Amino acid sequence: MLKKLLKVVGALLAVFVAVGVFLPSTYTVQRSTQIAVVPGFVFPLLNNLERAGTWDPWGEEDATLKSTYSGPAEGVGAKGTWTSEKSGTGSQTITASKPNESVVIELDFGDQGKGTATYALTEKDGGTHIVWSMTGDVGFSLIGRYFALGMDSMIGPPFEKGLAKLKHIAETEGSAAGATPAGVAEPVPERVIEQPLRVGGLQTPESVLHDAVADVYLVSNINGSPFAKDDNGFITKIAPDGSILEQTWIDGASAEVTLNAPKGLAIVGDILYVSDIDTVRMFDRVTGASKGEIKLQGATFLNDISASADGTVYVSDSGFKEGFKPSGTDAIYKLVDGKAVVLIKDKTLGGPNGLLASVTGVMVVTFGSGELYTVALDGTRGESQKLPSGSLDGIVPLADGRIAISSWEANAVLVGKQGQAFEVAVAETPSPADIGYDAKRNRLLIPFFQEGVVLIQPL
Repeated sequence: MLKKLLKVVGALLAVFVAVGVFLPSTYTVQRSTQIAVVPGFVFPLLNNLERAGTWDPWGEEDATLKSTYSGPAEGVGAKGTWTSEKSGTGSQTITASKPNESVVIELDFGDQGKGTATYALTEKDGGTHIVWSMTGDVGFSLIGRYFALGMDSMIGPPFEKGLAKLKHIAETEGSAAGATPAGVAEPVPERVIEQPLRVGGLQTPESVLHDAVADVYLVSNINGSPFAKDDNGFITKIAPDGSILEQTWIDGASAEVTLNAPKGLAIVGDILYVSDIDTVRMFDRVTGASKGEIKLQGATFLNDISASADGTVYVSDSGFKEGFKPSGTDAIYKLVDGKAVVLIKDKTLGGPNGLLASVTGVMVVTFGSGELYTVALDGTRGESQKLPSGSLDGIVPLADGRIAISSWEANAVLVGKQGQAFEVAVAETPSPADIGYDAKRNRLLIPFFQEGVVLIQPL
C-alpha cells in the first residue's frame, strides 16, 4: 500500500515538474478604467507615492501594512518602503515619469522577486483613460511559475478596486477645482471668449467657485465691510459666457437667510459651504435654501474654505480684527460631524488665507507673511516657502499639475509648483482675492475685491 502511495506521489511530482518547466516565467496583469477629469488631476495621484497610498488597495486589505517614504516627494527617485506581517518587506521606486502621460515604478518584493508597475494615461472623451499594468519574471522557480500562471486572478481584483478608488478621488478633487465630470452636465451654448472678460456690477466680490455640475460660477459678495455683521451679503450666479444669471441668488437681505460678509466657498455633494466672519453657513447647492450653520467660537476672520476628496471641509481663520489688525486667532479648522475641530492654531501662522485640501493635508497661503506651506492631517506644519510677492489670498490647482496663487502685493496671479519657482501668469489684477478655476475651459476666475469685478481669464 505504501509503495503504491509513493508511486502516486512520485508521479504527481513528475507531472508537477514536467508541466512547470514549460510554464512561462513571466507574467503581466493589466486593468484599465475611464476617469472623468483630465490627466492633470490624475497624474499627481500616481507621481507621488504617499498620495498613491490613499487609493491603492493593499493597505485596505492588510491592516499590518506600514509604509515609509524617502527621496523626493514626487517623480523619479521617490521611494516607498513597506513592512507587513502578511507579505513581508519590499519597496517601490519611481524610475520614469512623464507629466500627465506615464509613471513607471520598479517593485522589489524581497525574496519573492521583482516587478515593474506602469501607469499609462491618455486623454480621451474629455477625461482620462488609465491603464495600470504590472509585469514580472519569476525565473526558474517552478513554484513561482505556477504562481505566475494565477497572478491575474490574484492581483486583478485588487487592481480593479484600486482604480475605482483612484477614479473617485480624482473626480472629487477635479470637481472641487471646477472640472466637469463627463456626462454630468450637458454643455450650454456660450460665446467663445478669445480675450479676458470682465464681469462688473458686483459688491466687494471675495471668492469665485465653479460649480462644475451646474456649470455656473458662484461669487461671494461681502457688500461692505468684511468685519460687519450687517446681514447684507449675497451670492451671485454667473454663466460661463459672463452673463449674470442671478445677482442675489442667496441673499442675506431675505428673511430666510443670514449672510453677513461671505468669503470662501466650497461644495461637497449638494451642500454649498460659505465662511462668514465666525460662522460656516450651509446652503442647498441647487435651490440655495439654508441648510444650517456651524459657529466657530473664538474665530475673528474666517476666510477660505476647501474640501478634500473624502468630503472633509477645512476653513481658515486669518486672525484679523477691525482694521485688519492682528487678533492672534490664526487657525485652520476642519468640520467633523457638524462641529469645528482645530487642526492647527497658532498666532505665528502668518494670517492663513487660501486653502487647498487633499486627502493627505492642506496647502496654505498666508496674507500676512506671504508664505506657502502644508499642514498634515495630524496638524503638523511643514516647511514654509516664501513666494516672490506677498499678501497671498487664493490658491487653486491647475490641470497641468501646477497651482495658481493670487497676490495683492504683486496685483497678479502667480503660477508654479510647491518647492519650485513661481512666476507671474496674469498681471494687472488689482486686489485679487480668492480665485477660482474652470477646468473644463482652462480659465482662471479672479475677483477684484476693491473694484466690484470678476475677471474671466483664459489660460
